[in-house]
Amino acid sequence: MLTLRPNSFDLLYNSLLKEVENTGVKSSLKKSYASSSSYSLVKEKDAVIFQTLATGLNERDIAMSIEDKKLHVSGKSEEKGQFISSFDFKLPVGDVQAGQTSAELSQGILTIRMPIQEDKKAINISF
Repeated sequence: MLTLRPNSFDLLYNSLLKEVENTGVKSSLKKSYASSSSYSLVKEKDAVIFQTLATGLNERDIAMSIEDKKLHVSGKSEEKGQFISSFDFKLPVGDVQAGQTSAELSQGILTIRMPIQEDKKAINISF
């Protein structure tokens, strides 16, 4: 029979949680944690690349569109759980080729590649 005992970190963590619960701060911390999602939006030479965590989501759980030079991405699962992502982003992406945009969902990471319009790409000028 295996007996698990809490280590000192677990004891410290639990005591901090109880202290936060007693001060009434827990609900605001929980709310900001649940609504905070990280993403990356990088402009490369010929494309704008968007990435975000989409753990526990399927393609049918994610909606994506480009309108008025803004990328709108939202994701929410019908399932509930601690490790299931939920997000809603509206981000300026500039002049991109919406028709050539591609998306990939792989290993819990959503990647959207938006090619920059030809006439909007930076051109090096030489003598």
